[in-house]
Amino acid sequence: MLDGGAANHLAAEALLRCRRGDVEGGLVAYGRILRDGGANAVPVAVHARMLATAGLPEVAERLVILGFRHGADMSIHGAFGDAADRYELDKALDDYRGLFAGGRVGSLMVERYLALLVRAGDYDEVGRILDPAFIRCHDLTDGSDGGTTVDPGGVARALLDRLDTGTYHERDQAILSSTRIDHVHRIAEPAITDLMTAVRERVDRYRAELGAHAHAAMGAGPARYRLDTWSVISHDGGHALPHKHHRGWITCVFYAAVPEVALAPGEDQGALYIGRYDFIPAEAPGWRMLRFAPVPGRLVMMPSYALHWTRPLEQPGLRIAVAIDVCAEP
Repeated sequence: MLDGGAANHLAAEALLRCRRGDVEGGLVAYGRILRDGGANAVPVAVHARMLATAGLPEVAERLVILGFRHGADMSIHGAFGDAADRYELDKALDDYRGLFAGGRVGSLMVERYLALLVRAGDYDEVGRILDPAFIRCHDLTDGSDGGTTVDPGGVARALLDRLDTGTYHERDQAILSSTRIDHVHRIAEPAITDLMTAVRERVDRYRAELGAHAHAAMGAGPARYRLDTWSVISHDGGHALPHKHHRGWITCVFYAAVPEVALAPGEDQGALYIGRYDFIPAEAPGWRMLRFAPVPGRLVMMPSYALHWTRPLEQPGLRIAVAIDVCAEP
């Protein structure tokens, strides 16, 4: 993963390639920087403005789209996080509000916006962003909501049959002692197809039910979206550290299988937790800490900016989950 200094140095080289005529090569290099950790550090909106000023507005717009796809902070004033006084603080807040109103939202941007709101003392707006109504839980096995039902056992078998195609990570960013299988939606198995159909149905319903009262950080949802999917198969003590998903609008977690002991009354093994950032004070409203047992067939939906993690399994076994990011398409 690139550190901030290296990412910004490489980004400057990629921009120079664009300005010298190698637009495709420059954008590919820039996208690689964002993918390798630069999305947290590179001021993409500033770079896009530089390209537009240099007479390359179409390249600038492509850079903006690239930034959103990789979860970068697209604020001019907020990306640097150094608002020294109230005037600069208000400018940064207004910049984010303008982006959110235009449907340009990302998890990193929401996190930084929340930090600015805390500095401004606007706890009511913090609570609107951390609205517990944004978190949903569905049982995809019973069909009581009229949607497609899913066989979690079938999903688990399809994934276990492809376990050797995945990559085991002792530690990969927030994931510990787990095997990751990418592009689950491409697996041609009936249970996987049903899962993708069921998720799209619940996403469309979620979007329809948000209503005008929802904070602009959630908005009405993207007009067009894609599903980015992967499976995390946690071995024994494998689990996820606190993290958010940079690229999504909504993040979903579907449980396919878990050791039976994890479902016993009073057990906490393998559980999913959704919490809040450490910088948010206790007196601010909104969700605090929510817990979901890893029941096979359960689908948990949350804003992609929601901080979440899992508890490790305390004895041998596999926790099989599918993660799904609902990502806006330009």
